[in-house]
Amino acid sequence: MKHLMKPSATNLRNLLIALACVASLGGCSMTSKTVVTLDYYQVGGTTLKQIDQEIKDKGPKINGTKHAVAVANIKMTPDVYFLPTPQGCTVRRARIKVRATVILPRWKNRKNASKKLGQTWDNLDRYTRLHEATHVAIADKHARRLETNLEAISIRRSCEEAGKLAKKVIAKAMKKHEREQTKFDTSEKKRFSGLAKRRKRS
Repeated sequence: MKHLMKPSATNLRNLLIALACVASLGGCSMTSKTVVTLDYYQVGGTTLKQIDQEIKDKGPKINGTKHAVAVANIKMTPDVYFLPTPQGCTVRRARIKVRATVILPRWKNRKNASKKLGQTWDNLDRYTRLHEATHVAIADKHARRLETNLEAISIRRSCEEAGKLAKKVIAKAMKKHEREQTKFDTSEKKRFSGLAKRRKRS
């Protein structure tokens, strides 16, 4: 995963916890502020072509159009508490809650399919879980960084002024978060495109 993301020790731990969450059968918390839950859609078929078509027909939509194999719907909710002081107003505490709903395929015809197809499915399942776990880990990293940046806001003349600055800090952080999520998806597409080309040449 080093070519996809270069995590610190903390972010690597978060990624591993996120992967464990996405691999589990129920909800799971990375921290008290990041919660991952799972949802599934049923996939039929006893051939790779049939499964591929099922995913194209039933997979979760991205931006309301194209169907994906899996997706992580991530919502980040900031809670910022201000403290009035004789000198002005400051951020007393910032908490960023991350809630991720990961939608994955569940294959229902495995018993009627070949062992080779079963192995192919297992590889796909492992990859999709790891991919979506990476998205969750990226969100968790940006949420914790945003908390630090909000709590570092210096004393302002009023809580209204502090609130306006906090909104700017949040907006900037959300844009950075979206850029990294997009960059990750783009790098994955390029990586798989390169793998596909190498397979054709071999």
